[in-house]
Amino acid sequence: MNKVDKHAKAWAENQHVFVPFVFDTFGSLAPEAIQFLTRVQRVIHNSCSASGGGVLSLVD
Repeated sequence: MNKVDKHAKAWAENQHVFVPFVFDTFGSLAPEAIQFLTRVQRVIHNSCSASGGGVLSLVD
């Protein structure tokens, strides 16, 4: 059993998702990785900028 299968039930019960994130040993990022990091940055920025804070969510 791999880690994804091992923890899938817990993720589903907590409304979490597994997002694989891979980069090569030289630090290159695929366009999809850059898009994901940009989205994370936007969510964090918006959350920190909002008065009263809030829960971070990357799920649409």
